[in-house]
Amino acid sequence: MMTHSKNVLGLAAVAATFWLLSRSRWVKRTGSQRFTRILHAFDLRPVPDAAVEGRVQSCLRRAAPRTEISATTEHGCVMLTGDVATRERAGIVKRVARVRGVDSVIDLMHEPAP
Repeated sequence: MMTHSKNVLGLAAVAATFWLLSRSRWVKRTGSQRFTRILHAFDLRPVPDAAVEGRVQSCLRRAAPRTEISATTEHGCVMLTGDVATRERAGIVKRVARVRGVDSVIDLMHEPAP
């Protein structure tokens, strides 16, 4: 019984630390991307599909600027279609999967015709 209460207190302390740091001036001033990504992982609010789709499009412009990949989003599931080189495909899927609000990625991309 004693270890259970210690675990609960430990989790509460970690949650309180994240909450306090998320509102601190230091994080806002330094713009720590890693810390921000950790905070977003604990954010359980649903993200609208339009916002997710905009973030995915932005990610695709950075990840594969020379390819035409289209992305559609429905309930956090992103479907990627278009022509892409095989060597770039896995990297694109990984980057899209890390976008906040994306729950899953369906890869329907294919090799361009020669």
